[in-house]
Amino acid sequence: MALTGIKTPVGMKIQGPSLEGIQRLGAAIQQVLSQTSQVRSAFAEHVSQGFYVNIDTNRTEAAKYGLTIADVQQAVASGIGGMNIGENIEGRERYPMNVRYDATFATT
Repeated sequence: MALTGIKTPVGMKIQGPSLEGIQRLGAAIQQVLSQTSQVRSAFAEHVSQGFYVNIDTNRTEAAKYGLTIADVQQAVASGIGGMNIGENIEGRERYPMNVRYDATFATT
């Protein structure tokens, strides 16, 4: 639910090569489920182009450098969103201190 944003007890995520195909399949599934007496409501959310990064880790190569999958995931997460390393306290206000890679790091 946290990854997809689905806020329902039962949800279905449809993946495919084209947005149009996903939209058609979602509408067809919604129509079939809506006609089922056990289903209170069915809603096919309109799809839009999302921004996702899929990382396929070469475990053998990572192991050569003594890295675990958790190490690789942490490096990727830090590279994309940075990492909070502390907190700056100013009176009652608290501000996170975030460290990120330089924007040119990936291109050099």
